[in-house]
Amino acid sequence: MIISELLLLLLLLVSSASANCNICSFQHDYYNDSPEERSEDRVGIVETTRVEECCEGYETRDIFKHGCPIESPVRTMHEVLERVNSSLWQLAKNGGVEDELGRNNITVFASSGNDSPPDDARSYVINRIVPGIHRAYDWTDGTVLKTTGGGDLIISQSQDVFGSVRTFVNCVPLNSSSDRAQNGLVHVVDGDLRPANDTLLSTLDKDPRFSYFYKLLSDRLSKLLAENKNFTVFVPSEKVFSSLSDSLLKDIKAGQGCTSSFAPSHIVEGSICSSELSHHRLKSLAGSEIDVKNGKRATYVGRARLVGGDVYTRNGVVHIIDDILVNDEFLSWKEHLEIYNPHLSDALSGVVKDTAKLITIFVPPVSNKTISPEIAKNHIVSGDVLEDFRRPSSIETDAKSEMFTGYSPRTSPIWVRFSMGRFQRQLGQLGCTRIIRDSVRGCQSILHFIEKTSSVNGSLTSKEPITVFIPSDDAFSNNEFKKLLDNSKLSDIFVKRYIVSEPLCESDIHPHPAEIRIQPHANLNGEPLRLRKFGDDTFVDGAKIEIQETGKSAYDATAEKLGEARDYIGDKLHGGADAVKGK
Repeated sequence: MIISELLLLLLLLVSSASANCNICSFQHDYYNDSPEERSEDRVGIVETTRVEECCEGYETRDIFKHGCPIESPVRTMHEVLERVNSSLWQLAKNGGVEDELGRNNITVFASSGNDSPPDDARSYVINRIVPGIHRAYDWTDGTVLKTTGGGDLIISQSQDVFGSVRTFVNCVPLNSSSDRAQNGLVHVVDGDLRPANDTLLSTLDKDPRFSYFYKLLSDRLSKLLAENKNFTVFVPSEKVFSSLSDSLLKDIKAGQGCTSSFAPSHIVEGSICSSELSHHRLKSLAGSEIDVKNGKRATYVGRARLVGGDVYTRNGVVHIIDDILVNDEFLSWKEHLEIYNPHLSDALSGVVKDTAKLITIFVPPVSNKTISPEIAKNHIVSGDVLEDFRRPSSIETDAKSEMFTGYSPRTSPIWVRFSMGRFQRQLGQLGCTRIIRDSVRGCQSILHFIEKTSSVNGSLTSKEPITVFIPSDDAFSNNEFKKLLDNSKLSDIFVKRYIVSEPLCESDIHPHPAEIRIQPHANLNGEPLRLRKFGDDTFVDGAKIEIQETGKSAYDATAEKLGEARDYIGDKLHGGADAVKGK
């Protein structure tokens, strides 16, 4: 027997220095059938160490460097526990269960360092003892070991980025080495090992930290969490639930519409320990993906921070987080508006009767505390979720106001623009109002953030937008004005001279102080109109622009509408208006 042992050891040492001890596993059956040999020498009882056990947890280069002794001393269980610096033996004495540690053929899981004093020393000790000899190389992911106390120790295994297998016992890391005792085997774990006694459902029900979440479980989820299939549950803390608005809590408890996915959004398949979260691509039972990031001081699950974890159960694990794991589409438009513009939210409460209906909302900056129902209607489009405002189109608000969207000035062949200012990403345009930040999707809704309120309130009545520059009364002599009124052809040419067939908003007319812009715009006669800025004033072909964006409606600049446009402008000439923009 000794000769065969030496030959196998020699074969192991001359193998590749980086290879794992596969030969140990290869000879597994042979050694399991071989009796142990013990003998007496000057130092006491010794036993022949099988190559298989010697290799456990080591690579061949480690054995080559440090040697693999054929014989090693056999210690008592008490001596082994003292050697690994575990207080388990003392706890067994305190609980009156030393005899349990003295039984033959047992496997013990001990923590290195002094364990925290348990409330029940007896239960603590017997739930770290497993009948039989259980070696780490025999385990697979999901192996369940039943303790003397009736609890479950569940093995989980995963590979790190280098391909090395990491083993956990109820989410507590297992050291790579084990120690033999006269009556069994001792595995050392790096943490406080607790047995799994209940299912996920029972744990959520019994633990007061999870009471809020437990009440939100549907019958289907409750049945699922009581079965043998493994799951990982992320439970928001009680503080998170207490911080949610009453309306949101009411919707969540009702479980209707978008809120029906709340609980499934916090549950993923498989038992995943906190130390292994970043090595998994998580997908909830609701179908949403969960992004896990390891920060310097914390682990983030979605936008939530992991504040307590590894509550192990017979069919999974529970982690505690400091936020809810839902995206913006889970919240209703009212929940979002209460954050971004509570005044508009209050105004819409009396306007929108069916909160489950599709809706598009244009959110201006918070300015006036009081918003009238009519103005509120001009900021919504009911019955649809409109996303793209970059393309030319038109919309009609609930106040029956029609406005153009997505237009930008047409560039001429002679077009130059230099800007020293910061480039602003174009997110869309609504009339003369720009969308200034990324939109937010809500449940059956979308919120677009606009730079101002005024242009949303204009009543625009036609499909083709135009810009009209109207001369003031002082620009005309009586004879010139009379001549225009008497000659329709001359009047049409005159009117066309002041109309541009595109919307020029204030931002198009007044360039930023940090930019130089050369951009002529053609009127309906095909003549270029040059906009120039001198100081704080802007001029169009030498005429000073006094007023912009009056919010009035002009007509389309087509042939059949020129007469109406002429009459409209003629009326305005005597009304003293200086400029009109619209369509």
